[in-house]
Amino acid sequence: MRRPMRSLWMASALAAGSIVIGTHAVSAGQTHPRPAVVYRVQPGDTLWSIASKLVPTKDPREIVDGLLKANHLASPTIVPGQTLRFPAP
Repeated sequence: MRRPMRSLWMASALAAGSIVIGTHAVSAGQTHPRPAVVYRVQPGDTLWSIASKLVPTKDPREIVDGLLKANHLASPTIVPGQTLRFPAP
């Protein structure tokens, strides 16, 4: 009678371990989206100057294009107080 209980216990322990390891492997490969950067337009700001502040290491043209698309802007005209969103770089 002892042997079947021991086998059942071992099987349960192995199954639990496999689930924990499997769950960790799945979550380790997932990427979590970064929150969007929110920027409030200041007097004198342009999309170009904002792009240079947000990601100074990239070509501002790419960032300006991203700002236009992310904020559904039909033109590059922005006004002080306006809130712009941009996916985190």
